[in-house]
Amino acid sequence: MAVDTGIPSGTTATYSSSSSFAGSHPMTDSFRTLPGLLKYVEAKFRNPAALGYKKDGAWVGISTQEVGETVRRLSGEPVAAVGTDGCGAPLMAITLTGLARAFRSFVLAAPGSAERRVADAMRAHPEYVAGTRRPDTWLMREVPGALSKMGAEAVQAVALPDGRALAFKIDDGGGRALGPVLARGLGLLGVDAPVVTRIGSAPLLGGGREVGEIRAAF
Repeated sequence: MAVDTGIPSGTTATYSSSSSFAGSHPMTDSFRTLPGLLKYVEAKFRNPAALGYKKDGAWVGISTQEVGETVRRLSGEPVAAVGTDGCGAPLMAITLTGLARAFRSFVLAAPGSAERRVADAMRAHPEYVAGTRRPDTWLMREVPGALSKMGAEAVQAVALPDGRALAFKIDDGGGRALGPVLARGLGLLGVDAPVVTRIGSAPLLGGGREVGEIRAAF
């Protein structure tokens, strides 16, 4: 089901796989995907040389507050709550609309900015984002300029180089519908590439034979 994001037409779109409006779930695990490189900051905080930055020749760690401010700035909305995910990193709740807006911010960021460098690194080396067997890697390899990241509990966000973006979450956290929903969302955004068909393929097998398929119903 397509839903209105409240963002000006032609810039960002958000999709949900159910009849629930995406924005009605402010406690969604959206931050599990945003941004992929920042979510490990707190887990590495005790060893700032492992993940931090240099100032006046000394390593400086990055605090949860700094991560939260970055999320707020890029998503355009306050962080509703902060938790801890399975790997010990801070888990910051924002809406799906905010998540889509944040991904849009990354692809439209000025060359050389921190946001753009993260986006460029992800797109240049997608196998470090999602291995070699996931839709994120396929999409970033085959659609020039696309930025894609799946998260735990079936969260997905994608931004195209012109700023169009989408974000959704499968309500029950199951991943088997993620590909068909993503492919449908990309199709609605006008992405016409063979990889979309590959992402959307989700056959159901019975007795070793294909007996059906999972389809997005919006």
